[in-house]
Amino acid sequence: MKRKTIQFSVVGVIAYLFFLVTQIPAIYVISVVESGFDNNPPVKLYGVDGTVWQGQAAAARIEGRMFTDVSWDLKPSALLLGSLSASFGIRNNDGHIQADVSRSFLGNIQLTDVQGRLAASDLLTLLKIPAIKLEGQFGFNLSELVLSDNKVTYAEGRIVWNGAATQFPQKLQLGDLAIDINSDDEGIKAHLKDSGGPLDATGLLTLDDTGAYKFSGKFAARDGRNSSLARSLNMMGRPGADGKIELVNVGNLADFGFFVQ
Repeated sequence: MKRKTIQFSVVGVIAYLFFLVTQIPAIYVISVVESGFDNNPPVKLYGVDGTVWQGQAAAARIEGRMFTDVSWDLKPSALLLGSLSASFGIRNNDGHIQADVSRSFLGNIQLTDVQGRLAASDLLTLLKIPAIKLEGQFGFNLSELVLSDNKVTYAEGRIVWNGAATQFPQKLQLGDLAIDINSDDEGIKAHLKDSGGPLDATGLLTLDDTGAYKFSGKFAARDGRNSSLARSLNMMGRPGADGKIELVNVGNLADFGFFVQ
């Protein structure tokens, strides 16, 4: 009987301590984290309210971009499985992203139910590749995305690029493009196709767990070979018998400096 009493007491103390931790105001923890950076932290929250476990912020500066309506909701049950898990949401102008994210104690990151839209310029900023000038808006509908050792190792879902446009070598309207993504034992496969706009595009990107990729695709301008788009595409190569330019490129994501260490 005495042993059971001790056990219940220990469980009670642990539960109480856990309750206290979850009720710590988020602003205190965030202040401690931000103070660990000598200069501006990569993420700065403003107007923080709520607790560490469940809270929100009026705004956030991420890599120099301002976002609004930040919210998070941690899931205590995930701790029993050896991971940290939370739902989060964020907005920026007419864009928004919401997802469930978890991180194992081994460092693997898993995002599920990723939904939302984000301006191309904002996405490039977050990926730290501002040298490329793109316009339009990306829409995300990903059931799962897994990063291990900061490399993408699994992905399922769809990404669309609405109002796609580029400013190199000049401003070119491309239309709407879609990428359907799936994974198997060989790695990740992303199928590119257009929706009938100015750019006729099909392609396949394969990516393995080392970051090595291969892209093969065919491109043409629907407005004819004398259009600005066609002349720009000719910089990629000579059209084949079908009037399309075939492009093959291999490399590693480390060449671009994102999604890898």
